[in-house]
Amino acid sequence: MTRLILSLFVLLGVIFPAYALESEKAGAEHLQLQLITAKNGVTEEISAGILVDFEEHWHSYWRTPGDSGLAPVFDWSKSQNVKNVILSWPKPARFELFGFYTFIYPEDVLFPIKVIPADAGQPVELVIEANIMACNKLCVPQEASVRLDIPVVEVPKETAEAARLAQAIKNVPQKESKELSIDTAVLSSEAMVITITSKEGFEKTDLFVEAGEDFSLTSPVEFIENKEDPAKAMLKLTKPPEVADLSEALAGKTVTLTLINRDNALEKDFSF
Repeated sequence: MTRLILSLFVLLGVIFPAYALESEKAGAEHLQLQLITAKNGVTEEISAGILVDFEEHWHSYWRTPGDSGLAPVFDWSKSQNVKNVILSWPKPARFELFGFYTFIYPEDVLFPIKVIPADAGQPVELVIEANIMACNKLCVPQEASVRLDIPVVEVPKETAEAARLAQAIKNVPQKESKELSIDTAVLSSEAMVITITSKEGFEKTDLFVEAGEDFSLTSPVEFIENKEDPAKAMLKLTKPPEVADLSEALAGKTVTLTLINRDNALEKDFSF
C-alpha cells in the first residue's frame, strides 16, 4: 500500500515537481515568440532560450542568409539587471529555389542564450525584442516582444524546459569535436578545397561559408570521397560567376566554415 501511495505521489508531481519558468507567448502574423529558462531562478550565468514557433510552412534565416533574406535581429537593451546576453545560432539547413541558395531554419527554432546578470543577488527582468523575416512564398517582416521576470530563489531548480534547452545547445556548431574536424582549407583562383575527417563516416554532409556581408559563396559543395580512408574526404566549392579570382577576393579575410555531418556541426575560422 505504501508503494502504491508513493507511486501516485510521483505521478502527480508531489515528490518530483516539474518547475516552470517561461514567458507568455507573443504573437506576430506568422510566428510566436517565447522565453524559457533551464532553472527557475537567477544564477551567475542564466541558461535561457528564445523559442520561435512558426506557422506551418513558414521559415526564417540563419545569421548569414545566403543569396537573399535577412537574419533575425534580437534586442535586449530594455532588460533590467542584465549585464550581457550571449546569443548562439543553431545549425542551418540549405534551401534552393530557382537556382538561388539560402541558409534557413525550416521549422520552429530555439536560440540558446546565456544571460549574465549585473547582480546575481537581484531579480532579472529579461526583455527580448525580435525582428524576424518569416518566409513562405513571400517574405514578411515580423516583430514581437517578450518579457520574463526571473526571481531570486534559495536553490534554483531545473525547469521542465531544461532538457529542451540542452538539446538546442547541442544543435549549435561547436568549436571542437571528437567526432568531426575541418583539417585544411586551400584557395585557388577557381575554388576552395577543404579536407575533413569524420570518425563516424559521412552522411548529410554540407558546408556553409561566411566571409563578410560583401561576399557570398553559397553554391552546394562537391563531396570527394577518400577511397583509401573512409574517415576522410574533401569538399570543393567553386567560385561564383561574378568573381574573377577567388583567392584575390578572399585575400586578407577571415572565413568562417560551418561543417555539418550527420547530427554533428563544427565551426572553424581560416585566414587567407
